[in-house]
Amino acid sequence: MNLPPPPELPPEDADAQKLRDWINAHHDWILLLYEFLKFPVFHVIKITERSDAPDEAKEGVIYYDSDDNKLKCHNGTDWQNTY
Repeated sequence: MNLPPPPELPPEDADAQKLRDWINAHHDWILLLYEFLKFPVFHVIKITERSDAPDEAKEGVIYYDSDDNKLKCHNGTDWQNTY
């Protein structure tokens, strides 16, 4: 999801309706910004290093193996290197 730019300010000589329209558009943009920032997973995922596999060995679970220096994912049967 890409955040659109905020609405442009109206010119200084804008009439009251244009100012109200800008305030409403700016309010909507602020709400969108709040929703965007509420989910930091869009920005960074931090995976904690472990020297052993997690106890939860279910399909889709991932971890970073600090002994092998590999990101590993469970495929439902066993742990696989992702790269």
